Amino acid sequence: MFGTYVWPEKCYPDLLEGLNMRQLVGIPVRKFDLLTNAAFGLFLSKGLANQFRSFDVLISHQEPAHWIAYCARRPYIVQIHSLLTILYPEFFRETYPWDTDYDRIAINLVVDAGFRSFLRWIDETTVHGAQAVLVEGRKIGDYVNRVYGVRCIQVPTAIDITKYQWSDPTPVFRKYSIRPPLILMVTRSLPSKRPDIMIRILPKILQSHPTATLVIACGESRYNHLWNNLARRLGVAESIRILSVAQPELRALYSGAAVLGYPSQAFEAVGRVVAEGMAFGVPSVVWDDGWGPAELVKNGAGLRAQPYDIDDFTDKCLALLNDEEMRRRMGDEAKRYVETKLSWENAMPHIVKVLERAAGQEAAKSS
Repeated sequence: MFGTYVWPEKCYPDLLEGLNMRQLVGIPVRKFDLLTNAAFGLFLSKGLANQFRSFDVLISHQEPAHWIAYCARRPYIVQIHSLLTILYPEFFRETYPWDTDYDRIAINLVVDAGFRSFLRWIDETTVHGAQAVLVEGRKIGDYVNRVYGVRCIQVPTAIDITKYQWSDPTPVFRKYSIRPPLILMVTRSLPSKRPDIMIRILPKILQSHPTATLVIACGESRYNHLWNNLARRLGVAESIRILSVAQPELRALYSGAAVLGYPSQAFEAVGRVVAEGMAFGVPSVVWDDGWGPAELVKNGAGLRAQPYDIDDFTDKCLALLNDEEMRRRMGDEAKRYVETKLSWENAMPHIVKVLERAAGQEAAKSS
């Protein structure tokens, strides 16, 4: 496996452990690591081609990986988990604005300075040059077709179920003074993920469940002081924990959660956090906006609120908190759905079929 830049502590360190992950660029800056390594990945792409000569087929995920695969002159498959909305603003006016951390501010400036057309050409060229384009959701597939004019193949979302086993939440509850019922949000601390909505709904929830605790597991961020200030203004700071936790504690939080709230208005092609919660049998409340979380929370596996209606989102959370039997039934259905539909055993044959077809096309051209 190759990555333009690998920062394990920011990307599932327990899952990366043991993988033979090789960095292609790996410039160790912190505030502008995304911009710096992506730019050098694009610039050095032709020089990296020799590293891929022994591979029959490449799978690329996000730029600059697509461009690196294109320049390697090997058969490649593009897997699109998210679209570069900043390059195609005309298609994404309905989505929440891009977050403004240091990297994204810098990228915005570069793109707006006159590089949008050039970067769009790179992006479109690589997608059109792929043997196949894979997506994991219906709505993202629609957008890929609109943006690139290509027909994509939808493959099932997959998670490693063995990583999501029940863990006793009692020590973690005691450590962070968490009182049930636990309302959980797992996210990156970014405005578009809307942790502020989870804080805003808490006063009404506390009227019916005065012991409830909201945990936002989001890691350290320059935005965290905003969420703490909002909680203080609303008078609910004592009922909120904004945490940075490792995977063992996160598993315990999932195991002890009554409801998973995920009000993100970012571009959510899959909704991995929702899938993780479902693996633990936790029913979720998400927006009924057609994106990845809404595609997962169906057939009784959770509740979908009217898009961006905070009152309805609150009512859906309360409906689950107020009805233990419904909460249990939906949690069981969520876990069953993950085990039958989101396992690697279910997803892998679809991906292998695409890979074999791409390799066969290359062999036919060579013969």
